[in-house]
Amino acid sequence: MKTLLTSIQTLLKAQLMYVKDVFITPDLYDFSDAPGYPMIGLLDNGDDLSDHEKGARNELLKVTIGIYQSVAKPEASVIGDGIDKGVLDIKDDIMAELRDEIFGGAYLAPFYKGSLKTQELYNSEENFAVLKIFNLEYFREAVEAT
Repeated sequence: MKTLLTSIQTLLKAQLMYVKDVFITPDLYDFSDAPGYPMIGLLDNGDDLSDHEKGARNELLKVTIGIYQSVAKPEASVIGDGIDKGVLDIKDDIMAELRDEIFGGAYLAPFYKGSLKTQELYNSEENFAVLKIFNLEYFREAVEAT
């Protein structure tokens, strides 16, 4: 999982230059050190392992992605406005970058598992943002069991 999360982080930082930060987090609702918007958070959402004969195993790695955007322009924070991208635009950009990415052949292309919920308004003492959360699953066959 560590390699997958850092690979996704590196790719998105390099390709989505308008994003202020792409970070790995244990909690998508804790972004108190926000450098600005938009941002992308990556969360380890667990894995499923299935053992096979001769010590090999299949892995299904689950990654949850959170997209954060300022609510300075409420409608634009969701659908964009030609100047700023909304969370739906950013999700499309993320999917375009990750859709066929197999990270050196280590994984099959991601399977989109859908949004956990529609975008939501998140408010804390430090931040007020629109947050869109969705899941991807990556499959890797016959990894040697350790």
